[in-house]
Amino acid sequence: MCKEYFLNIINIEKKIFCDLVQKIKIPGIEGYLSIYPGHIPLLTLIKPGIIYINQKKYNQYIYISGGILEIKRKQVNILADVAIKSSDLNEKKILQKKYQIEKKINFNKNNMIAIKELSKIIAQLKIIQLIKKNNNK
Repeated sequence: MCKEYFLNIINIEKKIFCDLVQKIKIPGIEGYLSIYPGHIPLLTLIKPGIIYINQKKYNQYIYISGGILEIKRKQVNILADVAIKSSDLNEKKILQKKYQIEKKINFNKNNMIAIKELSKIIAQLKIIQLIKKNNNK
């Protein structure tokens, strides 16, 4: 059995990731899915969160705002609404946006759009924390 498969992550604008991986962990509708080589074919929706990518030499993290996951025999495709590599995240800008969204929520506690945006911002901050944690090892 092969120990890797091909992963494509594409958003509306461009291809974000295209390489061989050993496994990924991705936020599905009913919880996180771990995808290993040889996984059965599957087509499902994915929710906002972090994609954990394990490769031979290193791990990567990508923020995703939702989309569709397609698993084929030797290939996994992720069609994302928004996907951002961890290297493209700017902590200062994200914290400023978080503060602005929290002000909106404090003004109107039923602002579901702002609450949804806040969950996306928190996921992006988690990626930054993961990177800092791994760099300190």
